[in-house]
Amino acid sequence: MKSKLPYILIAEESENDRNSLVQELERHIVYAAIEPVESKSELLNVLEDCSWSEYPAMVILSNTDDGFSARAVVDRIISKPCFSDLKIVVMQGSDSEPVVYPDCVRVVQRPVGRFELEDMVAQIDKVLIEELQFC
Repeated sequence: MKSKLPYILIAEESENDRNSLVQELERHIVYAAIEPVESKSELLNVLEDCSWSEYPAMVILSNTDDGFSARAVVDRIISKPCFSDLKIVVMQGSDSEPVVYPDCVRVVQRPVGRFELEDMVAQIDKVLIEELQFC
């Protein structure tokens, strides 16, 4: 991804959920580019392949089980000093077992409806604005 905008890298296995999330983010967070990927393993590949100038401002991943646990992915990301400024958001499902994440990870309730999706996007927007110090 070669964008001058900060960008958000999203790993969501469900195509419908991924498309809904991307649409809502693009509608409300116009100052950031959105880059969706289909799995957490693909997210790790993108992060490992990009140069320091191409790192995303934020990654969003679901805690659904696709062969990689969200906790394992988070641990792998935070173990690398080059990603120390990366904001990480994990979407936790209401029916899934609660997972404890490091303090640097923001856990949000996985949206199940339009209003919850809008609320989650507002939370993400707030985190990015604070981090990027946009007015």
